[in-house]
Amino acid sequence: MVELFGGGARVIGRGHLPKDGPGIVFVNSVTARGLARLIGAMGRPALVWGDGPGEVSGVSAVEGLRSGKWVVVRPMGSEVRTDVLLRLDERVLAAAQEAGVAVVPAWVFEADGPPFFIMGQAYGRAGSRQRATTQVRFGEPIVAGMLSVAAVRSAMYGLGAECFEAREDVGEHLGYACLRGLKSRLFDVVLTDAYDGGRRMTGGQLLAAGMAVASWLRKNVEERRVGIVLPPGAGAAIANLGAVLAGKVPVNLNFTAGAVANQSAIRQSGLRVVVTASALRSKLPSFPWPDATHDLREILGGIGKGGLAARFAAAAALPLPALAAWLGVPRHGGASEAALLFTSGSAGDPKGVILSHRNLVGNVVQVAETLQFSRDDSLLGCLPIFHSFGLTVTLWYPLCGGPRVVTYISPLDAQKLASVVREHGVRLMVTTPTFLRGFLKSVPPEDLECLAMAVTGAEKLPVDLAEAFEARFGIPLREGYGLTETSPVVSVNLTDPPPEANRLGGQVSHRRGSVGRPVPGLAVRVTDAETGAACPIVETGVLWFRGANIFEGYLGEPDRTADVLQGRWFRTGDLGRMDEDGFLYIEGRLARFSKIGGEMVPLATMEQHLHAAFGMVDAERPVFVVCRRPHPERGEELVVITTLDVGEREVSRRLRERGLPNLWIPRVVHRVESIPVLASGKLDLRVCDSMARDAR
Repeated sequence: MVELFGGGARVIGRGHLPKDGPGIVFVNSVTARGLARLIGAMGRPALVWGDGPGEVSGVSAVEGLRSGKWVVVRPMGSEVRTDVLLRLDERVLAAAQEAGVAVVPAWVFEADGPPFFIMGQAYGRAGSRQRATTQVRFGEPIVAGMLSVAAVRSAMYGLGAECFEAREDVGEHLGYACLRGLKSRLFDVVLTDAYDGGRRMTGGQLLAAGMAVASWLRKNVEERRVGIVLPPGAGAAIANLGAVLAGKVPVNLNFTAGAVANQSAIRQSGLRVVVTASALRSKLPSFPWPDATHDLREILGGIGKGGLAARFAAAAALPLPALAAWLGVPRHGGASEAALLFTSGSAGDPKGVILSHRNLVGNVVQVAETLQFSRDDSLLGCLPIFHSFGLTVTLWYPLCGGPRVVTYISPLDAQKLASVVREHGVRLMVTTPTFLRGFLKSVPPEDLECLAMAVTGAEKLPVDLAEAFEARFGIPLREGYGLTETSPVVSVNLTDPPPEANRLGGQVSHRRGSVGRPVPGLAVRVTDAETGAACPIVETGVLWFRGANIFEGYLGEPDRTADVLQGRWFRTGDLGRMDEDGFLYIEGRLARFSKIGGEMVPLATMEQHLHAAFGMVDAERPVFVVCRRPHPERGEELVVITTLDVGEREVSRRLRERGLPNLWIPRVVHRVESIPVLASGKLDLRVCDSMARDAR
């Protein structure tokens, strides 16, 4: 056996090193020397291209190739282990072309390792470093005539996604992952409910309460799915945990969406039982509560303190496999349904998105290995649990062994949230740009000085907002990207390490205007928006993703599912591209383009121009939204919906002054009292489109 990362190495799965050679083997991380030894053990002499001791330069690499030796190379400057694909060295491709050899992608991974890597260390039950078996998988050779940075990067992403899905931890049952995470912190605080008087719950207390709810659900609920109507907090965590431990599917309902939308969600999901809080139920008289609506406090009250204490003792005494067996929680969850979420309906009727155990556990692992916050850090959990960002990042991530979470019921009160951050020493804040603007006007900088980073998602982060936030608070504000269908995190910008600790050859971890690099285990491809033909990932087109976090389908809609899921690839409907350093850029949504005179006009770009032209870039709420509607001669026309008292002439003049082409100038301006938005802060595009159709 060849030692790689302290474990045994073996070649597995699809693809082997070609018998015909030599060639260049491109590997994902610092394993270049170990992989060269492995190739040598296979009877093929190999060199390592790099700047380290015993490594060769580009000229020597070409000479080695010509003499029949293989050459192993890692991503440029990657002297530390990472599963995020960094910059690719173009000199490698030039060498392959010069020597007339193929490039073979290779991925090294720990298939049977422990579930999460926190700060570069793999932790088991008690938080100790464990040895794991390192495995290697080779991809298909890329011949010299087909070589490009984009082609190699695409191949590496595909190989990385295959290897990520082969990991044991990614296939675990969500309940099993929670048992592992909470058992490892029986006496350590995992959740602090800032709204409930700062109530602190240890891993053991959360586990005991979740086990109690699970017992109640098994006895009282025959249906597979159970509704949950609760804001972020201890109650939501306990209810969701209990549902998963009971083998049920939690359906967190968007109680801000209105009665009609929730009636549809309840009908589609076949819900007959809902768990909530009596105080919240009294505030939502129009919500379509089923007859079997139960108060969480009453459920736990029926168990009693003695019952909770007994379950705590069992959780402490039983080893993880025995505890899981006693609770009836399987080790593996795979593609079976773990959660059901309904989309916000911003661009149409809400859809039920089925997320499996593999989806949620996989995305938790992806988030953990990307952010690398330790369990001693804490994150702010104020996003609604009925949105995937809040469900995965601020609920399952902490329960599965990530950082502690400090919850608050709403993301709207900037001053209160700032005081929560200050009082509890929160290190990571996740939110949306809409909710973040309130911090600029009402929060003193010292309230956020404990934050290490703030991350936004759900909508595009305006550059002016990012710059203003960082200038005021001195806190890195990073943009991420995801969708409900991707569980949700796809990519995120990170903070750069300090210069003295940066061993990545000066590589940066963020790029303004991008949504960051993709999380580990995600394959990316791009297709032409008009023809559907594949194109290089550095060109703008429709984004597709494949990986463990890609959803299983839409509830009860096989045709719609087949339209977006093709051979495990998910067509997002977003237009985007990647730069050659692996940063992802979102150029717009395919549905948010208008085709006028054969030209695609981006509506989001139009909105940015309008806000800038009228000096409204700092507005807390959107002032302009641009929609499209049919036109008998031009195919479509643009309609500007605005809260300002302006007309077509003024809008036209200001946009022309910004240099926009005549084709982009709207001819219809419709004034409204307010721009409709959803609870997440996103534009309610369905209502906006209706306004545009009726505008004169």
